[in-house]
Amino acid sequence: MKRRIDIAQLQQLTEEQKQKLREWWQPAEFDLFVFYDDTLICEEAHDNGNVIYVAETGKYFKSECLPLPDIGVMIELLSDHRFNLTRYGDLLWRFTLDEEKQFCAKEDTDELCDLLWEAVKSVL
Repeated sequence: MKRRIDIAQLQQLTEEQKQKLREWWQPAEFDLFVFYDDTLICEEAHDNGNVIYVAETGKYFKSECLPLPDIGVMIELLSDHRFNLTRYGDLLWRFTLDEEKQFCAKEDTDELCDLLWEAVKSVL
């Protein structure tokens, strides 16, 4: 099971969506984030999360980074909206957001993570 989005999915966002994702994100220890095309792990966050430290490479500014959200983080991001997640059989999922937007797995190979990412993009 895929647990988090990848860099290619992150690059699907518009600049406005990227900015909203940054504003929502509060960097914490062990968060995975992207700085340009590098994936890094947050070791410490300071200055209200605006400065992120990584031992091997130094400090990064939140304004230049984007998180790589996992399933739990995406559900948390969507928690301000009414949603319903339904599972059909072993692998098919349907996600309803605010009682009007629906995101459905079309194949049994579709991942829950990808379905949630589509919902997250719709609210950013």
